Amino acid sequence: MSRSKSRILAIPVTLFCLALAFGYVRNNAENNKQLPRHGWTVGFLPYQAEGFDSIPVRVTSVTSKGSKGLTNVELRNRSEKAVTAVKIGWYVSNKNQPGTIVTKGESPVLGIPNNLNANETAELNLPPVSLAKILRPAVKGNKLNGDFSVQVVVTEITYEDGTNWKFTQPNNVTRIAVNNAHAMPQCANQTCQYNPEIHAYQCVGAEGQLCTNKGDECTSTTCSGGN
Repeated sequence: MSRSKSRILAIPVTLFCLALAFGYVRNNAENNKQLPRHGWTVGFLPYQAEGFDSIPVRVTSVTSKGSKGLTNVELRNRSEKAVTAVKIGWYVSNKNQPGTIVTKGESPVLGIPNNLNANETAELNLPPVSLAKILRPAVKGNKLNGDFSVQVVVTEITYEDGTNWKFTQPNNVTRIAVNNAHAMPQCANQTCQYNPEIHAYQCVGAEGQLCTNKGDECTSTTCSGGN
């Protein structure tokens, strides 16, 4: 039987990483002014593309908050070893070109204070990764056009025994069908999508996802629970 932790605060494992994390927050206000106000939407959801089945620690839900962007993830440790630190990565694609990686990014190494043991699930608070930081590379000529999807994944793991695991970079992020060993619970098949014109989230169609929308904050959860 799996166990869960309520919420854990991500702590960068070195002073250098801590400086980077504060840098994300410090620059958010300035960077958010750089995004066009019209012509685009963006949605965050757990990674479910190339290499999905091989990931020992899986992102099972993603929370984003307005222009602050990515703020929280829920992790499930599917390995047999305790995890002390992770990196969180994101891959951006445009629904007009499904699967093509428009841009990508990665957090610094984030320490897990009390470790994430085998079969445990825990929510991880991230140094906020603003929408501007995520989407600015996709802006062309001061314009940003399209409905963007941001898939969030664990890209690096440090285990308690000192060993490491790294994610193999995908060629594309076309979402794959998941064959679950157990029957899936009822699922709304919707995910979060932020619309800058109304400064709020909407729930839109996405197979295998549950959308929990609070207006300026939204969580997309994998209905299978990360099995």
